Amino acid sequence: MPGNAFFSVLLLLTAATSRVDAFSSTSVFYRQGQKSDYLKIATALAKELMNPLGVKIERFVVATDSSNNVIGWAQIKPLGELTSSQRDPSKFDSRPGSLDLDQNEQLWELSSVYVESSFRGQGIGSELVKRILQKRIVEDGYLPSSIYLLTLATTVDWYRDNFAFESVSSSNIPGPMALEVAAGNFITKLIGAQLCCMQGTQQTLEICKSVPAW
Repeated sequence: MPGNAFFSVLLLLTAATSRVDAFSSTSVFYRQGQKSDYLKIATALAKELMNPLGVKIERFVVATDSSNNVIGWAQIKPLGELTSSQRDPSKFDSRPGSLDLDQNEQLWELSSVYVESSFRGQGIGSELVKRILQKRIVEDGYLPSSIYLLTLATTVDWYRDNFAFESVSSSNIPGPMALEVAAGNFITKLIGAQLCCMQGTQQTLEICKSVPAW
């Protein structure tokens, strides 16, 4: 919905400064989201004016400090909604997203990449993205080409150089994303920014294979 696009743009503007290519601190740990993380993540999303009610904590990978305090996170969530006859519970452990009728594949969105301000500049955002991609692509078998993301033009190179995502032309944006992209572009133009859609590639899979399982 257009309102969600507005909230997404705000989060992108906030999170963009957390995406720095640097070596990750040895005092940072990564794990799958747990029920106890919900309040922290939902509260932070609410502060960024995003709706926290739809948060499914099992979709997240989180970063913690040495005291197990959550300091960052990222998620891959389904795009859209399949009919009951299209769902494949043997393959997907979260609520299914939409089906690309041309490619006959499940579509997903990498989103909510966020690191607390005091921990930025340590490569934590990069590590979060690598680990959530490794989990979903290598371990769960998602197709790299089925994973999309929305980002600002200023961070397109970051996703391309580090994770081999490629820009998607406006004519190839997945249907479930089209409304969000249109509304987001309207909002970003008002603030002098540009919203871009990107898609995973086969090289994304090769990058994920180098990440340790967790």
